[in-house]
Amino acid sequence: MKAKIILGLVVVGLMANGSSCLNDPFIVPLNAPLKHCEVSNPGQTWGDDPPTTVYVLGEIPEDYQDLVVGARLVDIVVYATNAAPTDSVNGEAGIVTAGGYQQVVTFRGNGNDFSQRRSLLQDQSPLIAANAVGVDSLKAVINRFIANPENTFVTIDSRGIVLPTSTGHEVCVEILVQVDTEVPFD
Repeated sequence: MKAKIILGLVVVGLMANGSSCLNDPFIVPLNAPLKHCEVSNPGQTWGDDPPTTVYVLGEIPEDYQDLVVGARLVDIVVYATNAAPTDSVNGEAGIVTAGGYQQVVTFRGNGNDFSQRRSLLQDQSPLIAANAVGVDSLKAVINRFIANPENTFVTIDSRGIVLPTSTGHEVCVEILVQVDTEVPFD
């Protein structure tokens, strides 16, 4: 208990004397999940729905939106709902830029594999594999967000097939971005 009191007094003393390490703003990392889901059509394919456009700044609390100082790609996850354990789930996901559709990941497995969230960082190939060019394009969009957060959108699309023939499967892709905000210490 005495150590906590002494530590508290040292911190207060440093702050009062203008120690910059205690008066600098805090960097607060906030998660900004960018999500796109599609339901398979009667042919068991998906990809006919329009892409999902996500306003990145809209994914963080409003109080922090004017405080953005950085962002980074954390992970990409894929999961399926309503797929039977033995159904084949195969597809790809990507982003749409001014240059058109750019594949970011491919995924292949069965309904049991994708009944839980599958991570590009943790699960990797053969379940989910990155397309290096697409990942670089995605990182370029995130870098544009850092420079111009108010006008950056990410458009996510996916396509694929779930077999055998049944309907109502939903396949979701989430691009997990972490946004750094700088909060002043008052």
